[in-house]
Amino acid sequence: MKLRTIALALVLAALAATVAASQSYDAAGNWIGGPVAGLDDPPGTKLLEYLNSPTPSGLTRIGDLFYGLSSTNLYEFNWQTGAVFRTIALTNLPTFSIYAFDVGFDLRRNLFVIAETSAMGILLADQAGVVTTFFSTSGVSHRNVGAAYDTWRDGYWITSWNTNRLTLYDARNLGNVLFTIDLSAVGATRAAGAAYSSENDIVYTNSRDKKMGYAFEAASGKLLYSWPLVYQGSNNGQGSVWWDRWNAAVVVDLETGLTVFHETGYPRVKAADTVKVGSGLRIDWIAANSPGKFYKGAAAFTERIAGIQFLNRYFPLAADNLFFASLTAPSVFQRFEGLLDTTGTAVGAVNVPNIPALAGLYFSIAFVTVDPAAPFAIDAISGAWKVNLTK
Repeated sequence: MKLRTIALALVLAALAATVAASQSYDAAGNWIGGPVAGLDDPPGTKLLEYLNSPTPSGLTRIGDLFYGLSSTNLYEFNWQTGAVFRTIALTNLPTFSIYAFDVGFDLRRNLFVIAETSAMGILLADQAGVVTTFFSTSGVSHRNVGAAYDTWRDGYWITSWNTNRLTLYDARNLGNVLFTIDLSAVGATRAAGAAYSSENDIVYTNSRDKKMGYAFEAASGKLLYSWPLVYQGSNNGQGSVWWDRWNAAVVVDLETGLTVFHETGYPRVKAADTVKVGSGLRIDWIAANSPGKFYKGAAAFTERIAGIQFLNRYFPLAADNLFFASLTAPSVFQRFEGLLDTTGTAVGAVNVPNIPALAGLYFSIAFVTVDPAAPFAIDAISGAWKVNLTK
């Protein structure tokens, strides 16, 4: 497969001139498929919602597999529909009363991290649901309702609703607190849920009273953005997870049972998940927080959680042969750089050569927005969108 992918990268570069006739834009530079429309959704917009049964109070994911936490059960479910694939019962629980509320996943140790609010603690469980650790936070009376794993700092972000804090606990020594964010300082009250983005080093939580979502710079605790969560009732905006492919904040509305994917304004790639060889793939570059800024895209055969590192942020692609081809073959990878419009959107394309042997492979696309004042001039980073090549 390695030789095949290297050969494909060379073929793509070599065919740049020969595919020019099949470009996806007219002579005026307009997308042949028609005008761009409906891409300027502001942060907080619902991108997708569905009814989960049972309704989880917490959410996490491993790759693109989503898990809901309900009582003392974990449910692996389809992120597009909410359909349950399997149930994992938590076992070896402490003998005292447990109210497991939100869940994260420790990628380094392959453990579920569970925020427990009744006995005020943190539970760690393996992928079979066996609880291996209970750490008490009762000394500071933290009623825990949010959990997320921070890949950069190797720690657990735990949201406490009664003290209204996000606390980062050292995963190597849970008794060591690495950082604390006071949510009251930004007006958030009765907080719930926690999520982390390794691409942009963001920690996220909700305010149930304010019906708002908040994205903080994990390194400093600085509030970066906030947006409304449009729900009914008052007990909503609960467990949450960050889905990197859309850079979406995924939040449970406990009153209605809905799981909702929210636009956050961070860069996201919008494209089909399959494309036929010999045809064109339209790509929408979307970054509502970065209107008018320069963007730069790339493609690669391989995604990596810890991809190309920029201090404490990661571009989620490997620097493989296709990556370099995507930077040097503009006739194949069209408009992989340019300026976003006033709504933070632009359109690009991949013209896939008509080579039947490519069917069955896949590649991923990601991009950054540029700001000269930002570290490495990178304003924000998208997640990777995977595309399968078909006949």
